This record gives sequence, structure tokens and C-alpha cells, in this order.
Amino acid sequence: MGDYGKLLPALYELDRVNGWSIGMRAVTHALLAQVALPPGPILELGAGSGLFNAQLQRRFADRLVTGVDLHPLALAYARLAGPEPPRLLRGDLQQLPLGATTVSAILALDTFDQLGVDVDRALAESWRVLQPGGLLLLRVSAHPWLEGAHDMAFNTGRRFRRSELVAALVARGFCVERVTYANALLSPPLVLLRLLERWGWLNLPETTLADSPANRLFAALLGLEARWLAYGNFGFGISLYTLATKP
Repeated sequence: MGDYGKLLPALYELDRVNGWSIGMRAVTHALLAQVALPPGPILELGAGSGLFNAQLQRRFADRLVTGVDLHPLALAYARLAGPEPPRLLRGDLQQLPLGATTVSAILALDTFDQLGVDVDRALAESWRVLQPGGLLLLRVSAHPWLEGAHDMAFNTGRRFRRSELVAALVARGFCVERVTYANALLSPPLVLLRLLERWGWLNLPETTLADSPANRLFAALLGLEARWLAYGNFGFGISLYTLATKP
């Protein structure tokens, strides 16, 4: 976590203007719009900068929205991200500081693929705290063949095949309702960048994320993806979403 921990302040500061972050928040909201969330509290695993948590509070103002993060810096940023004081807990997604069957929906965005996370344990904990009929929305990095320097810089410990993530959910007892990739329109140039980094032909600083014409293009293209996801799924992309329910 050493180098990644040093990078976190810059990432959190840029999260408000970074095109990828803006676009992926739009994609996640689009997926949520297609389902009827069961009544009850909502849990976000990995509060990060707190911006998405603040959006959840505004969107679901009639519900209790809780953010959990293991990193104290993330909790500090999340406390300042929205107009309302958020409910935040420090905890590990493999050992959540919540009672059984206490939440109706869990959102885990780029957390189950982080270094040190045992996916089976994390799924078991999500299952434990979810109410019957509860919903789990996961986003993870896709395609193991894309593993490289970018993943190490951002603490990504694992990339998933679609089939293995679905199998892990089913083995835990979840019913998988929807699977789609994202970062589809951006995937050709991003795949090329990842491969060039792996082969040592390109070395981009991890903080090449500031507001720029390229980042505004990222946000626009991901906004188009968000609109498309109201009608269908993507068969390829560098991020993978699954939506599952606890029977």
C-alpha cells in the first residue's frame, strides 16, 4: 500500500474533474436506474473520495446511506464531499462492522479486485449483511491478460474473467441478474496503452488524470455508454459490472 497510499491524496483531489471518474459514476447511476432497489439502507464498500457517496445520499435521500472504507484518508475526504454529513464507518469489506441482514443494497466499485482481498470472504460478508431480496452491484477490472504496471500503481490485485466472477457469485448463493462490461468505447486505446506499458514501451505518470480535453472526451464517451446501458449490455470493455440478488 506504500506507493499507492502516497498517490491517494492526488487521486482524491482529481476525482471531481477526472473524466473517467465522472463517466463511471454516470454509468453506475444508469445501471441503478434499471432496477428497483428493495427498501432499506444502502451500503457503499470503498468510500474513496466520497463523491459517489454524496451522490447516493442526494439520490436516495429517504434512505440511510453508509460508506465503509479501510483507509483513514478516504474517510477524511468522504466527510467533506457532500453538503450533508455522511454516515461513514472504518472497516474491512471482508469483516464488515455491521449486523446480519441489515442492508438492502451493496455497491462495491473497484474494491473486490484490490490487492489483499479474498473474493470468497468478501462475498460471504456481503451475503451476511444483505437482507433477503437484497441487491449487490459489483464493478471490477476485467481481463487478466491486461494486468500490468497500471494495476500495480492503483493497488489492483486481480483482474477478472466474466465467467469466474459469475461462478463466484453463484457459488455463494447469489442470483446473477445482469452482467455487462463498461469502458467499451474507450477500450481500444486503453488496451493499447496498457499493453505498451507492460512491454516497457510507455511509462505514463499515475497522476496523468487531470482535467484536459482528453479527459472531457472520456467523460462524454462514458456518458454515451450510460445512455446505451438503458437498452442493452456491452460484450467487451476493461471494466466488468455484475448485478446480483440474494434470494
